[in-house]
Amino acid sequence: MVANEGDEYDIRKQREVLQETLDMIPDVERRRRAAREDLANIVTKVSAEVKATKEYEEATQVLENTE
Repeated sequence: MVANEGDEYDIRKQREVLQETLDMIPDVERRRRAAREDLANIVTKVSAEVKATKEYEEATQVLENTE
């Protein structure tokens, strides 16, 4: 009987964790889109010197991969 109560508690907690995770998804997606937009704005305003850097190349690859 105690084992069943423990199992029920574990199941209830797992459901709570799942619901919290599902509730976070829209906010995470909104923040991801905002970060991508910020990165796109930064990339378009950099100098030629910056465009020659590894970081610039990585930023443009991130933008291409997240369209």
